[in-house]
This record gives sequence, structure tokens and C-alpha cells, in this order.
Amino acid sequence: MGVEVGDFVPFFKAIDDNGQLFHSSSIIGVTPVVIYFYPKNFTPGCIKEACGFRDDYELFTSYGAEVIGISSDKVRSHARFKKRYKLPFVFYQMIKENYRDFLVCTQNYLDSYQVEKLM
Repeated sequence: MGVEVGDFVPFFKAIDDNGQLFHSSSIIGVTPVVIYFYPKNFTPGCIKEACGFRDDYELFTSYGAEVIGISSDKVRSHARFKKRYKLPFVFYQMIKENYRDFLVCTQNYLDSYQVEKLM
């Protein structure tokens, strides 16, 4: 099932890259947001993906959208990842380690995004 404009994202809690608790309800439905899920910091595909969002960050923000990267990596890893690749957006560590149980995202780099619910 493809993601369409107007589709709802399940609410979740996470820890931001400053160690603060984040509730998705504080941003989802309040402001435009680009949320991307990825498996692991510092892996080749995830570096390419994050740098793609970095390179297009000004375009997203020109439309008023925030960019958010989400993985199960720890806050300290996110901080190193952001610094090393000069990533200007926020990263979140999912509190529920098995967040992929409710949402699985796959991506063909800058082509189409697919989201599937797991039963």
C-alpha cells in the first residue's frame, strides 16, 4: 500500500537527539512534516538517504515542512551521525524498540516510498 498525501501516521513517543521526550502529536497534524524511517546510522544506504534529505532540506523548509529521521539507534549515535554528515534536522530514537511491528518502511532512493502495516 502506498503512502498518499493526507494519510495518517500513528502517534508515537520517541527521544529526540537532545535526549528529550517527544510526542508525535505535537507536530503531526500541526505542521507539515517529512518523516523517514531507516534501519541504522552509518550504514551506506542510510548515509545516502540522510544526505539526500540534507541536500534537499532547504526545499522542504521552503514549504514549511520539518524533516525527521527515525530509527532504533541510540541518542548518542544520532548525535555523532548528525555531526559527521552535517545533518540539519532532528533525529528520534523510538522508545518501543520493535516499532517496526506497527510500521515498516522501504525506500527506493528518491523514487517511491512504500509503507506497509504488519499484521
